[in-house]
Amino acid sequence: MRFHTVRILSSIICALVVLGAFGTRPSEAQPPRIALDAISPHAAVAGGAIEFRVIGRNTQDVDRLVFNHPGIRAELKKGGPLPGDDEPQSEFGVFQVSIGADVPPGIVEVHAVGKYGVSNPRLFAVVPASSPVIQIPSAGVVEPLPPGGWMAGRARRQERIQIPIETGGEPTYLVCITTGLDSMMLPRLVVRNERGVAVQSMRWQDRLPIVKAIPSGFRGTVEISDDLYRGGESFPFLIGLSPTPGTPFHASPFLAPASSVGIQSLPTWPILDRRSLDAVAHDVPYTLTPPCEVLLDRSRDTSFQWEQTAGTTLEAEVLSHSLGQSTDVRLTVSLSELEQKEAPKFSQVGEDSPAVGSKGISLLSYDPRVAISVPGESAPKRVTLSLSDQQSRSMISSPGTHPLRLRVGPPAPRFYGVAHWSPWTNNPAIAGLTGSLLPRGGQVALHIAIVRSGGFAGEVEVAPRVLPDGIACLPARIAPGQNEGFLLLSGSEQLGDSVAPLELIAKGKIGDTVVESPVPIATIFQSATAERGQPLSRIASGLWLRTSSELAPITIQSKTTDELTVAAGDKIAIPLVAARRAGGEAKCILRGQYVPPKCTLPDIELVANGQEVAPELTTAKDTPPGEYVLCFQGEMTWKMSVHPESHARYVAYRDRLVSKKEKATTDAEKGAVDQAIAAANMRIEQLAKEIAPRDFPTFFYTAPVRIRILPPKE
Repeated sequence: MRFHTVRILSSIICALVVLGAFGTRPSEAQPPRIALDAISPHAAVAGGAIEFRVIGRNTQDVDRLVFNHPGIRAELKKGGPLPGDDEPQSEFGVFQVSIGADVPPGIVEVHAVGKYGVSNPRLFAVVPASSPVIQIPSAGVVEPLPPGGWMAGRARRQERIQIPIETGGEPTYLVCITTGLDSMMLPRLVVRNERGVAVQSMRWQDRLPIVKAIPSGFRGTVEISDDLYRGGESFPFLIGLSPTPGTPFHASPFLAPASSVGIQSLPTWPILDRRSLDAVAHDVPYTLTPPCEVLLDRSRDTSFQWEQTAGTTLEAEVLSHSLGQSTDVRLTVSLSELEQKEAPKFSQVGEDSPAVGSKGISLLSYDPRVAISVPGESAPKRVTLSLSDQQSRSMISSPGTHPLRLRVGPPAPRFYGVAHWSPWTNNPAIAGLTGSLLPRGGQVALHIAIVRSGGFAGEVEVAPRVLPDGIACLPARIAPGQNEGFLLLSGSEQLGDSVAPLELIAKGKIGDTVVESPVPIATIFQSATAERGQPLSRIASGLWLRTSSELAPITIQSKTTDELTVAAGDKIAIPLVAARRAGGEAKCILRGQYVPPKCTLPDIELVANGQEVAPELTTAKDTPPGEYVLCFQGEMTWKMSVHPESHARYVAYRDRLVSKKEKATTDAEKGAVDQAIAAANMRIEQLAKEIAPRDFPTFFYTAPVRIRILPPKE
């Protein structure tokens, strides 16, 4: 009975191991793209120099770094030759980085560049030259943290790191930054006195740094760990003893979520300090005079009133998600007569609506917003606006640190957007870090999300300000009634290897005025996780594109470059043609993307080695007339060889050894070279197996198709 139980347990363990192996496979199913999980170190002093390495997937040939500050320079590190060889080897992914003394302290961004594209960016802290940076060792004793100094470390799985601290006679603040470094860490800090007794405890607060005052003359330790006891390279933190609660890292633009772009061009209105509300009884509405803005540190059981004249419309909006808060605020509006004779009548509710940004990424969130109108034929009304947090919290942060903002005023027609490289998968549960690689003859897609407000409901067009040579695209047109679209860049058959920045411009017509504005860029800084669900995004410093002279396995585009036309209520075939190359022979499922409203476009299969297919778009009688741009997402298996350069380098190394043997003059020299050749041949055989073409289930995009829908036929 005992042996039978052991066999059962062994079978279960084996099954779990197999399931674990399969559980990790989807994240590796995409074609090779650089995914930068971490950098090391993640902090250094201005004016200093460090050895810097990148950590991630498909980083075998990373030979360049791009920082968003020109004062930071990186050179690829050179290593010694292989046994018996005279040619030095490049240590791909390892760099000598120098930081100029004029680089201001704060957070900067770095991209890695290599054969497999431009990576997602990672954040790096530049500490003032007057402040030391101590690297916490992976094991062993941790040095004391001096006042004014900083320590860079990584959470250790199932461990609490003990850091000795001692403050002087001046005020001192303990500051811990994690999310500001793209960290997966959910920090927990415990301050203990000399006897080991916990005197203060702090936890992570959304995206914000943890700041806590430490008494003068204090001696003890600060204990830091991940709240879920996880750890690893992707869990960096920076902790310091600062003379002020604010540090250069608090001003980082990368702390804000992608939705923060929506608050960058708001009209300026009078601001009411939240502290002025303290004099009002908790259950009495505070009287406002729109237009105005109110700073709040609580989102529960807070209400406001104002008088609104007949024939006017005001917009009330709470900025929450766009400020980095995880609140779930609800707005409730009630109207009553000025001479109140009866209870206010409920009017409407505004809540956080689903985020804009498909492909598993929350890019832009509609913070709760309501339009409050008083009909022209009615009498003036008293408006009562109440705020409540559906997460049942009265305080959303420490007072004054990062308040909510309530804005009440006339609608201001506007639009804004954000773009990011489209993930390789439609499954948000496994969506991960994104970068860019445009192969010769291929395509790469940028996902565009647009938010309209203040009554604007027109079309928005997004396009690059300037296109690099060898790249073409159609502007992304986000039609009325649509919030998302794509910008697809196509590489010519003559495309070469290059790295270039891109700048996107959004254009829309508000009234008779054409309005143009830059499109901010977002990036995924954390892949989908079991703890936090869908990938997390933030604002990035810019957009970089890596082009490659290697041919794409397949390219699918419309057979005609002309605009297709169809009357509303009719059908139209969309003729597509495929150019197949080595590795792109499998069957392909094509799914329509950004289909016009009230139209249907069924999935269609392009058979293995097939070259032509014609999916059929069916419009409805009430489909809005206008010009639309759609594309198809292809799902198929690519067969590719990963990192064949490793094999080619060893073959060249072996050939150099053979030439060296021919020139050897003694038996000892020949024997030593023979041993090196034998070892090289074994490595070549091993690499030949590793680089054998493999199947990569993947998603890719076809070239865009322009369709004009005409009014229905009489």
